Amino acid sequence: MKKTVSLALVVLMIAAMFSVFTLASSADDDYTLADGVLTVKADIECNTEEYPWHANRAEVTKVVVADGVTKVGHHAFTLMENLTEITFGKDATVFGNDAFSGCPNLKTVTFNAPVTSIGQGIAYNSKAIETVNLYNQSEEAFKTLAAAKPYNLASNGGISTGFDTCTYVVKGNVSDEVIKLAVAPSRFGQYENWPADETAKTWFLVGGTSKAITDKLTGEGKTLNMKVTVVDETEGKTYVIPKYFFDTPAREIYSDGTFVRIAVCEYGIIPDATHAYTVSLEFSDVATGKVKYAGTSAVGAFNKPSATFTEPIIPDPIPHPQVPEATKIKIVGKFGNWENWVNSPNKGDAEAVTQLLVGITDEAGKKIDIDASLTWKLTISADGTSKTITLSPATKALDYDLYRFETCLGEGENQFVPVKGTDYTVKIEVYEGEVLKYESEAVSGFTCPMDPIVPTPVNPPVDTGDATALIVVLSLVAMIGTALVVSKKVLAK
Repeated sequence: MKKTVSLALVVLMIAAMFSVFTLASSADDDYTLADGVLTVKADIECNTEEYPWHANRAEVTKVVVADGVTKVGHHAFTLMENLTEITFGKDATVFGNDAFSGCPNLKTVTFNAPVTSIGQGIAYNSKAIETVNLYNQSEEAFKTLAAAKPYNLASNGGISTGFDTCTYVVKGNVSDEVIKLAVAPSRFGQYENWPADETAKTWFLVGGTSKAITDKLTGEGKTLNMKVTVVDETEGKTYVIPKYFFDTPAREIYSDGTFVRIAVCEYGIIPDATHAYTVSLEFSDVATGKVKYAGTSAVGAFNKPSATFTEPIIPDPIPHPQVPEATKIKIVGKFGNWENWVNSPNKGDAEAVTQLLVGITDEAGKKIDIDASLTWKLTISADGTSKTITLSPATKALDYDLYRFETCLGEGENQFVPVKGTDYTVKIEVYEGEVLKYESEAVSGFTCPMDPIVPTPVNPPVDTGDATALIVVLSLVAMIGTALVVSKKVLAK
């Protein structure tokens, strides 16, 4: 009997010891804790602050969030004093408040997917973080997202976290990355009349920017254009302010760069206190047109004026009437991108011409026929430099979605001569008058495989003025020479 009891006690003791090192939620095995490694295999809901493994926080030295888990909830791994490493799977993109805050020995955080949502203070008081591994997301994109909520970076909350001092290691591809902005009404209100004098205008106050962005909008350092889209959700109208330029930077950008003022009435957008508006910001590279930052507010987020707002100030006339949004087109390389072609409408079959071959479709990839008589602007970039030329396509082969541009035949500023072996990025804009009708993204991969042909000008103008003058001078010289010879012979006689 004693042996049986003793054996039972031993079994219970072993089971108790095992429970310290291995924790399972249920038969579902949603999480385990073994040898200090906490493995989570199911979504961690964001509406709670207590989790079964919290009772064993002190035992956790490493956290692994498995593939398939998409959300990491509030306080999921907070106050784990011995945690040194945390790895999130390829589906974890949403992180709640204080997700791994208060972990004083946490050294390495690894994300295996681009983070799309960050709560406040996710690494608050986790100041020992040395390395943050990012995947398909740049350091700038991650920090822009983090800075949108308090206590993630010193720039928002005034308290330094591990995200301020760590080293970021970026893996994957970020060349086509568009950094997401958290667009919302500014902390000073939604729209207002400002300043309180005769120069007042009606402004939307749009937050979501940063000084790193707004510093690039004006002056000699300008490298970004900004496009603003305002949707009147009440009336179903969309207003687009393309490539919004700042005329008075001190007035239109708040001093710390965290929001911009948009003079909406100057673009025909008349705020109505009974309407709700959705606002989108899009920042694109001046040289290439590539979108670098973009964000949209919550639907109808701009739905009330500031406390001092009475009625909008409407200029007469409205200086910048609403411009309809351009049709988006897609461009792709065709048949080698550049080639020397002998069937040119400008040169005929007798002389080859260097042509840029561009495939153009609509956004859905379907055929689109764009009038060649419109104003075509091609921005061609490589190695940090770019040039925009105005040049219509020489020919179109719509069966192949193909447009041919004879860039070497352009005159003056509208001539572009490619360099053999250089990879170019191409962006196309097509205007009707001053209105942008079609617009593409900038697309790379247009490599010139051969030496270009730089022709003489097409139908060069004939100017005989200098030649005629030269002939007259030579004729006079000849006449004078003849006269001298005759005179000499006469004198000799």
